Amino acid sequence: MIKTSPSSIQQRIKRLVDELLGLRDMQFTVEPDDPLIDSGLTSLDVVRLVFLIEADLNIEFPPNDITPANFRTLDTINTLVSRLQGAAK
Repeated sequence: MIKTSPSSIQQRIKRLVDELLGLRDMQFTVEPDDPLIDSGLTSLDVVRLVFLIEADLNIEFPPNDITPANFRTLDTINTLVSRLQGAAK
């Protein structure tokens, strides 16, 4: 697992969300505490986001951590990724 800084993680996650929104032809600025579903992402998009984050950050989410609460906002995803990276030390 590659260790990255918290701000770098959030920037990378935001880039992935922006890419997903772009695929849906949506021009929406997602703030760190905005619910992703409110931005126009569907539940299927959030599942795609899980796979994109795993590939981009070279991590694997434990099945028990793939919950709506953990993928609600950029902040909640960032917290989850940071926790998982801390546990991998």
